[in-house]
Amino acid sequence: MSASPSRLKITGFICVIVMVSVVIACVAFEVYHRVILKNKIEETVGSATLWIQDRTLTRSAIDDFFDRKTEVHPQGLFLINTTFNVAVANPTRGTLNFSVRTNNYGLLSDKPYQFDRDPKHPEYRIVVLGDSMTGPTTSTYQWVDTVEELLNANQDLRKHMGGKEFRVYNLGWVGAGFNTFWKAYQKSGQYFSPDMVVVNFLEIDFPRASDVVHFKSEDEMIVNATGYMEKLLEANPNILAMLMPIYNDMLPTFTEYKLTQKFSQAEPRIKIEIMRDRLPTHLGAPEIENWFNIPHDAHLSDRGGEVYARAMAGLIAERLTGTKIDFSQAVSKHGAEVLGADKPRTRKIVTPLSKLADDPAQVARIKNIIRGEMFLGKLYTWQPYSLNRLLGLGTDGVNIPYTTPLKGGFEKIQYGLQEDEVVYLNVVCTSEPLSLRNAECYHHFHMYAR
Repeated sequence: MSASPSRLKITGFICVIVMVSVVIACVAFEVYHRVILKNKIEETVGSATLWIQDRTLTRSAIDDFFDRKTEVHPQGLFLINTTFNVAVANPTRGTLNFSVRTNNYGLLSDKPYQFDRDPKHPEYRIVVLGDSMTGPTTSTYQWVDTVEELLNANQDLRKHMGGKEFRVYNLGWVGAGFNTFWKAYQKSGQYFSPDMVVVNFLEIDFPRASDVVHFKSEDEMIVNATGYMEKLLEANPNILAMLMPIYNDMLPTFTEYKLTQKFSQAEPRIKIEIMRDRLPTHLGAPEIENWFNIPHDAHLSDRGGEVYARAMAGLIAERLTGTKIDFSQAVSKHGAEVLGADKPRTRKIVTPLSKLADDPAQVARIKNIIRGEMFLGKLYTWQPYSLNRLLGLGTDGVNIPYTTPLKGGFEKIQYGLQEDEVVYLNVVCTSEPLSLRNAECYHHFHMYAR
């Protein structure tokens, strides 16, 4: 029996109602999502710390973008004779300006290096291996240089060493793990014919297998670290290993060094010095906090570098003489500028980026432009966020989807009327075009200026 015309009309009407309801629900969900996303963008931009720099340690996409010429040394790690400027503008704590230099060998130091020894000027040579806490770009000078200065200024120590001059070589490498320590020694450190090798590591160095791969199991981490330490021991048996603390190791409370304990058991030939125990932590949390550039950056401040340099100089002197030498009150080139309750934790300096970064109005304009472009790309678009969210596709619109293949590029931000009032925001996208007006492009407020 066929359905009656009236029943068909009712069924059709119900179908229409259902479809309209589904459409309304989707539109409502879409509007709801856009309101949530708008608030998230506003909050993210408002609280964002802008990271502005002019170049990177090694040749990178920004050098190609700016069509820059670069030079390297075959036994160096980074670009040679180059100044690297970084400005970090925090919305509540102001701006910190940093500037560091590489020398003639492409290593982070204000001092020129040379591989060959001069028999007429005997030296005691120390190569220091480590990550970006050893060779920072967020400082105004290198604390490893200060270690050399402190050692050479102590006449009792020099006398004990037969008058030899100390040379301390900084092989700190951003993002390094134990495999990179060995790579740095092979590529550069061995050519200095060092009398001592300092391995200045962090607990967070253990997982680092390469730039993009990290170990997940503790057993893998320890096997890897032990293997590369054995290589260093074979190359130079005079190893001084020290565990350097980071901010989170000390504040709000001291943490346990479980990985280092396992490492010590796996490689008993080396006594690991816990440097936290040699720092003046009794001065309390406010002083410890001033050893770091928190919240701008988690690396050592200039003050922290001075404090750590004194602790390292004391440990080296103790290893060489068998007695303790106190460097806590020693004078250094920049110590008076940052040591003391009334001094800034990092020196106030002027760099080519200062004119931009130190001007709140210009920083605000950059943020407003980024906010506007994000609105155009993520709110005022036909991108079907609601459908993607229901199907488990896409992202929240703000956080970078690192689990997805990404393409990188630079978005021009013209924040002023002058031709040079421009920065280039580093963006990553899951699809082209590489622009903030593409809903699938993301960033973390990291930008470059010429």
